[in-house]
Amino acid sequence: MANKLQIVQFDVEENYHTVVDLILFMMGIDIVERASSINSAKKVFEKIEAGKIKPNVAIVSAFLQKDHKDGEQVAKKLRELIPDIKIIAYTVLDDVEWGDYLAIKTTQDQEKGLIKILEEISGKEYRFDNSK
Repeated sequence: MANKLQIVQFDVEENYHTVVDLILFMMGIDIVERASSINSAKKVFEKIEAGKIKPNVAIVSAFLQKDHKDGEQVAKKLRELIPDIKIIAYTVLDDVEWGDYLAIKTTQDQEKGLIKILEEISGKEYRFDNSK
């Protein structure tokens, strides 16, 4: 993966935006854009199409507004716009197949958690103290 990650997040729940922000902060990584609805997702797509952002990683919830198929539709559109984007399906469902990675929101199994996947993609280590 490139040295500089450009991450976008699609999730209807603000608390999961906060969780991702905290994890990425501790890893020294920033979110470049986020969406919390279908309408805001369309605005992110417009920025990608205009060349204002070129994310290489997307963290996508299965549910964004209508039903659990929203994430699959977002992933499909992202792949049309950026074929080599890495998509992390970030969901409570354990049977989604539209992401390159599956991070379970409610898991205690660290191998299936978001931190482990972000460490793998970024090559950076999650630390509780990011001051070093």
